[in-house]
Amino acid sequence: MKWVYNAKESCGFKWNNIEELVSLTENLVKNPDRINELRKNTVLRSELYTKQAFEKSFKAILANNVLEKI
Repeated sequence: MKWVYNAKESCGFKWNNIEELVSLTENLVKNPDRINELRKNTVLRSELYTKQAFEKSFKAILANNVLEKI
């Protein structure tokens, strides 16, 4: 069982079985501050998957491929 915790990934849990999932969920229910942290970081991380973020990454890939062919 692992509480994923760093600036880029503190938006979820990694669990290996149902017992760990239940334990982590119970821990969240008992710790509203952790729920709020999880909620905030989940919203921040979701920005990695916006249309704008995709377009920026895609354009960078295309630019790199064009430069490699020159």
